[in-house]
Amino acid sequence: MKISATWPGRALLLSIVCLAGTDAQTVTWDGDATDGLWDTATNWDCDTLPAAGNDVFISNGDSVAGTEFNTAFNLTLSGDSSLTDPVTSIAGGAWRAGGATVVVNSGSTFGSGAFYDLQNATLTFKDGAAVNMGHWEQKDTNVFNFDLSANGFTTLTPGTFRIGNGGLTANIANATYNVDMAAYTGGPATIVLVDFAADAFGMDDATFQGAAGLSVLNPGSYTAMIQWNDVTEAIELVVSGGAAPPITWDGGGSDDSWLTAANWDPDGVPGSSDNVLVGTGAAVTDAPNSFGSLEIAAGATVTFQGDFLNGDKTLDVDGTLNGTGLLRFGATMELSGSLGSGITFLDTGNSTINFEDGAAFDNADMSFEQKGTNTFGYKLSTTGFTTISAGQLLSGSGATWSDVTYNIDISNYDDTNGTTIVLAD
Repeated sequence: MKISATWPGRALLLSIVCLAGTDAQTVTWDGDATDGLWDTATNWDCDTLPAAGNDVFISNGDSVAGTEFNTAFNLTLSGDSSLTDPVTSIAGGAWRAGGATVVVNSGSTFGSGAFYDLQNATLTFKDGAAVNMGHWEQKDTNVFNFDLSANGFTTLTPGTFRIGNGGLTANIANATYNVDMAAYTGGPATIVLVDFAADAFGMDDATFQGAAGLSVLNPGSYTAMIQWNDVTEAIELVVSGGAAPPITWDGGGSDDSWLTAANWDPDGVPGSSDNVLVGTGAAVTDAPNSFGSLEIAAGATVTFQGDFLNGDKTLDVDGTLNGTGLLRFGATMELSGSLGSGITFLDTGNSTINFEDGAAFDNADMSFEQKGTNTFGYKLSTTGFTTISAGQLLSGSGATWSDVTYNIDISNYDDTNGTTIVLAD
């Protein structure tokens, strides 16, 4: 489709022209014929059937009876749409890919009960996609992409696994399986990608791992491998490692003390390397300088019992981090909440503190001493930055201004709100 605007005389004219049969044309299903058939031209915008090289989109929730491709379409299924069995006029009743590229988005379905010959096809399945064909035949060169969500991947459930001409080992060597874990946060698990109802060619894990191209993309902190399960006839992703799940405050004890084991899920006082989460509504007391990372949710308060909070630790404070008098801080903190009113003296030494707009010191008379090497970041919102107020600013023994770094992030700021902003007073 081509859209152009002209201004002849005093009138603005908008011209919309359908260009059918052009390479790389975008062709969109509109279903105007209401018969659900791919081969009916009026079901497509411009009333023209897709041609080789077209980018074809079916996105309005319709069930479309497919055609034998044998031409390299680029098909995207989305919006809970389905590509179903070919019409009976197709020889042998099979859907033949013919080098097609197919993307199946979450909620959409590729295939129903017939025979699908995936010759030279590249297929991408997003988590939540479905397949229901009776036979999944890999032939010649195939690429299969599986994109995981944060929680994993919804298993595809085709019928029989088959291999086309050339034999088992020859064809599986021409197949590439890519799993993208960029969004995944689900922890160690065995994720079943494809679970076949049957295996017609005796595939086994040794042949699969020895011959197929297997690649895990963006694993992050995880270790992952793709395997064939000989018992269930399934392709699986085995995920291990990664960050340990946090120890979470559940308040199951008889008090609000950090040191009470029953207040945590699982029960047990967090150790120096643990990730800790304190959720909304909690008011935790007696917190020690013993954890790996700490997240304090909005509406929660954690009060530390000692006068130091340092070491190789990270804190994400959306709620309130409180103390009782002097707090010596030498860690890394993202602060969008507040430092509590119980802190009368903040001694920062070799620390990194990043302030989001809205961060605050609840004690506006608090002394603020900079000592050693410190980095302070200030991230503005669209409207600016709410001034952080404190008492006197002090410089520790031997400290100089050359040891302090200030980073200001104005990427979100709308400068129509002014050109002078007071960050800290």
